[in-house]
Amino acid sequence: MKNLLLSVSICILSSVSVFAQGHDYTLSSSQEAKCTELTRSMVNELRLNEIGYIKLKALNRERMALEEAAKESLKDDLAAQSIKLQEIGSDYDQKLTAMLDASQLQAYAAYKRKSTINYIAVSEEK
Repeated sequence: MKNLLLSVSICILSSVSVFAQGHDYTLSSSQEAKCTELTRSMVNELRLNEIGYIKLKALNRERMALEEAAKESLKDDLAAQSIKLQEIGSDYDQKLTAMLDASQLQAYAAYKRKSTINYIAVSEEK
């Protein structure tokens, strides 16, 4: 009985320490507002529930913080910056698609196509 209790205690303590190692990405208030707006838009498109919203917001916050850090730290090396931003985007896609079901994956693919078209149209207007 003591061994079982000790084993359970060790498992709980190790899971708490793993959970505590998560990163806490902070954004400026304007970036946080953009993150919230993006997340709400994606939640509607992907038909996510509240838990999905929380996970997606954390993922969007992480991506925005990492992209901002990469832009700042690699501002003098545009080639390296571009590579780093692609890596961040690829990691984001991998994490996001891992949390989606089949219908949400289809909705995400459509969302990405629509977002790319909108981005191209805005870029051409400038």
